Amino acid sequence: MRKSETHTGPVKTNYQLTHPKTDISSHLDRSCDPSLKPNIHRTLMKKRKALLSVFDDDKGEKLVEFAKAPIELGSDIISSGGTFKFLKAAGIEVTDVETITGYPPVLKHKVVTLAAPLHGGLLASADQAQELEKLNWPKIDLLLVTFYPLERAMSADGATLDSCLMSCDIGGPTMIRSANKGGEVIVLTSMKQTTPAVEWIKKGEPDRRTVLDVLRGKAERTVAEYIKLSADVHSEHTDLHAAVQHGL
Repeated sequence: MRKSETHTGPVKTNYQLTHPKTDISSHLDRSCDPSLKPNIHRTLMKKRKALLSVFDDDKGEKLVEFAKAPIELGSDIISSGGTFKFLKAAGIEVTDVETITGYPPVLKHKVVTLAAPLHGGLLASADQAQELEKLNWPKIDLLLVTFYPLERAMSADGATLDSCLMSCDIGGPTMIRSANKGGEVIVLTSMKQTTPAVEWIKKGEPDRRTVLDVLRGKAERTVAEYIKLSADVHSEHTDLHAAVQHGL
């Protein structure tokens, strides 16, 4: 699993996020503006990278169909662990993430995608492409991540703090936050988003900046809700009074 980085300075933004509950379908379903024709050229001609990492319940025909779309548009697919094995078995041409990170999963699969080459590709802005090339790190253009349902671990018979934490996804939220900070990645956190996202990409990504910012806001809320569940796990399985009496 994967560890997040800490930002120590003030965060400046030059965009306005729409309300977290905004329905993005109106943006994804718009017909392509003729002025965005160069975007289509970029989508079709540039060798883009899509990183896919989903929970077992989402490894099905819908994922296979979604993976085919970026390939048809000239993208390479990168994946890890079970998602990589599933796509490979389904006949999808896919690159194992360890060829990017430079090492296999370690610490009983806790560290898989926590690596600078991967997060550099998620964090990089458009004007940092040359730096990525010098480092031989891929620029990630699309990220699809779904989490293990932590509620399932919490409600399991005999659930303990350790058993819940073993099921807690660290890498997925970290990749999402890196992609959101970079601001140039199409970030998807639900299989329900995949079909409209493909249609939007095929249309040339109209209203690109607005759509990316809406997706970023939705992804941040998904991560926040997941971390809130993790906090609940700790609260339910620990003696809070023991820390409070020490002023902690």
